[in-house]
Amino acid sequence: MFYLSFACIAFAGEFALPLWATWDLPVGRHLGEDEVRLLLVADPHVQLYHTYWYYGEYFALMDSDRYLRRYFRRMRRLTEPDAILILGDLVDGDNNVSNDIFLHAVERVKQMFVVSHPTPCFVIPGDNDIGGEGDDPVTDQRTDRFKRAFGVLSNSQHIRFVHLHGNTPWDELTKPANVHDTHITILLSHIPAVSSQAVTDLEPDILASGHDHMVSFLYPSTSQHRTYVFKRRRRFHSKKKLMIV
Repeated sequence: MFYLSFACIAFAGEFALPLWATWDLPVGRHLGEDEVRLLLVADPHVQLYHTYWYYGEYFALMDSDRYLRRYFRRMRRLTEPDAILILGDLVDGDNNVSNDIFLHAVERVKQMFVVSHPTPCFVIPGDNDIGGEGDDPVTDQRTDRFKRAFGVLSNSQHIRFVHLHGNTPWDELTKPANVHDTHITILLSHIPAVSSQAVTDLEPDILASGHDHMVSFLYPSTSQHRTYVFKRRRRFHSKKKLMIV
């Protein structure tokens, strides 16, 4: 009975529930300059290895990586995104691990989410990557380590009519000079809170964040006094179509 129950739970977790969660995804698309699709990945938490019991946890790491790789590949194939946005907490565990342990996880992250396909990626750090939650401060050492690994993927990017910007400790947010009325500016932040100055300077149409192990969206609107109120709503820009999965 125990083995049957275990097999049912494993089948549900490995196959049934992920398939059920993706059955209504927007598959198929038309080619054109009036549509941009973005696939958002929040908090993958790729496991860190520990040198003192690495061989004991090898199979657990392999199984966790396989699960992430498998369903990320499925999501990417179903949605055919124009870009993939990873909203921080790429690795799991202690921020104070050695560089070797961190870089080992970084290479696995890249193999799973970045270099396994030709789609452009945009990556920002989370508190598990550089600190910043509670009494765990952001440090220069952690920030520099993340920049060396992913810094080029955190630079502002433009995908047709969509402007992507990351809320990172090393990038100053400013509104692009070439923004058109029909363009959409998206600010990505791991923690769902940004400074009012960043919002005022960048004037984003959408704020996307992770941290809570799901993707959250906020749509800023301005009053006459330039006070930003965040509320959930849909925003349409002319005949252009932005699809976020």
